[in-house]
Amino acid sequence: MSESEPETPAPSGPQHRHAARSRLLSIVAMTVLAVATGVLVAFALQGGGGDDDRVQPPNLADAAASEPTPEPEPEPTEDAEPEPEPEPEPEPEPEPEPEPDPEPVPPARTLGVMVLNATNVTGLAARTTGQVSGAGWNVVGSGNARGSYPADTIYYPAGGYDQAQLLAADLGVGRLMPNLPDMPSNRLTVVLSSAR
Repeated sequence: MSESEPETPAPSGPQHRHAARSRLLSIVAMTVLAVATGVLVAFALQGGGGDDDRVQPPNLADAAASEPTPEPEPEPTEDAEPEPEPEPEPEPEPEPEPEPDPEPVPPARTLGVMVLNATNVTGLAARTTGQVSGAGWNVVGSGNARGSYPADTIYYPAGGYDQAQLLAADLGVGRLMPNLPDMPSNRLTVVLSSAR
């Protein structure tokens, strides 16, 4: 110490004892308060209440070994942009039921049909005209053919090949030929040379 500072005498007597006692009481009071707070915190962390009214002190060894409790996420502020919500995946659209195939429309039978009998079988042309008209054709006439023909034949005019194929399928005739020079150009001609 320096010489210029006067030494203060150490307190003694009742004042010193009173100050020491006050400090000791403050330390004891703070210790009791800290223990009580610890007990209350432990009680709250263990779920508190229940049927058991006993208060258990916290186990410091378990508290040190356990992982820290994650802190709750902070509330968003007005300045923070909210995270966009993920868009839900679109639900798959159900596959449309296939529409039933429409009934096939039979090809148009646009040309008239003449049926000629080139055999000795009576009524063959008449029977065949019934079959032709039953298939949807317009029969324009029937009769007997002059001359001889190698097989049942359907003669067709220019541009009438597709129609001749339809008629051949309807009658089961396999021979198709272009019209002979003396045949009309607006119809199909069936010449029957066998007794079907």
